[in-house]
Amino acid sequence: PDQIIVIDNGSGDVGANSPNWPEIEVVQNEDNLGFGKAMNVGFKRCRGYYTLFLAADMILDSRCLETFLSFIETDRKDAGLLTGYIYDGMTQELIFAGQRVELTFNFKQIPVRLADVGETDLVPGAFLFARTDLLKQLGGFDERFFFYFEDLDLALRVKEKGLNNYIVSQAKAY
Repeated sequence: PDQIIVIDNGSGDVGANSPNWPEIEVVQNEDNLGFGKAMNVGFKRCRGYYTLFLAADMILDSRCLETFLSFIETDRKDAGLLTGYIYDGMTQELIFAGQRVELTFNFKQIPVRLADVGETDLVPGAFLFARTDLLKQLGGFDERFFFYFEDLDLALRVKEKGLNNYIVSQAKAY
């Protein structure tokens, strides 16, 4: 990667406990700003063509970024947001493989398991890959959501632009 930005969202301990890596930019928020707003703080510093949002407790498979790049550059020009399969790091159990959402009075999330690649309504903010220019057009995460649903809102705004959100099973995080 060309740039790595780490957001300490008000914990107060990243700077004290992390090694000195000059290639990593650490942004320390004084307070917990909420997920979306904290991610936007880092996102506004992004210079790259692509952006990956990744939660601090996630570990990427060694070929994950290569898989995302191959997919978005050659397979799907209609791609908005991408995510991959998410596994429990301890048990190796598959815990996310796509999700359909019904926005009705009784909001429903319907887990789906896609064989290889498929459209998904939900792209978790904890494991989200996209073109930086698309994210900038959308204004990043809606900061009115403190925690939860900011990722669903972003995915819906991508769909409104006529793009599709995909889950790529070969891209894995633990």
